[in-house]
Amino acid sequence: MNLRIISGLFGGRFLRLKAGASRLRPTSERVRESVAAALAPRIQGARVADLCAGTGAFGFELLSRGASFVDFVESDRARIKALRRHVEEFGAHDQCAVHGMDVRRFLRAAPADYTIVFYDPPYGDDQLASVVSDALGRVADGGMLVYEHAASRDLRAVCAIPDACTVSSRRYGDTTVSFMTRASG
Repeated sequence: MNLRIISGLFGGRFLRLKAGASRLRPTSERVRESVAAALAPRIQGARVADLCAGTGAFGFELLSRGASFVDFVESDRARIKALRRHVEEFGAHDQCAVHGMDVRRFLRAAPADYTIVFYDPPYGDDQLASVVSDALGRVADGGMLVYEHAASRDLRAVCAIPDACTVSSRRYGDTTVSFMTRASG
């Protein structure tokens, strides 16, 4: 399986995935394109965290479209190795870092200045509420947490969304993407 970067500097290039990648549930090209279009005004110069990065397709898409830096966070060893290979192939050493660790551990030490935090955990993830809360704490004022989840999951029933956040969601078949914007100031 290969995933294409859709647009920008790396547009048309592929993230080559090795055997065993069938266990992945990468964000579809259609969803990545729609989310990137929705985020377009925020991407240029953005600092991005791609949590549960998997293939890194989302982070590389935003980097390709003008984000200044992406932190990829992944705990699976094979995926970490693949992410590092993609960074090498794209010559993006100065624009991204791969963190091989649990998302919660990363969030405890991460700076609170991300323009965009993308969180795409396995759909059965049972630690959602704490991770969403911690991730929102790392989003800069006016920044956004983008959470990809099963369409059957009701975000507001699972997590307490702070009053200082606005939430909108878009559904793509079995997938929903929720956008949580942190108020400025």
